[in-house]
Amino acid sequence: MSKLIKGENLTLNQIKQVKAAFVHRPTTENNYPKRNPYGIKIPAVSDEQWVKEHAFYIDANGSLASKPNYCEPFYLAD
Repeated sequence: MSKLIKGENLTLNQIKQVKAAFVHRPTTENNYPKRNPYGIKIPAVSDEQWVKEHAFYIDANGSLASKPNYCEPFYLAD
């Protein structure tokens, strides 16, 4: 069973897993807005800010959950 964890509470290894899994995140380090395959129109932010603004499903073993394969706004995590 996975648990929703705020991005600001992730370990460095978990953040690395998140960045590898969310390859289309709209961040300056990810070359957004120049690289924008979905044509989204939101302000660019840093990877650090993007991670802090989201919450991620983490398995009991501490790794990023493969299901569900999406993230939530940070305020939905406890």
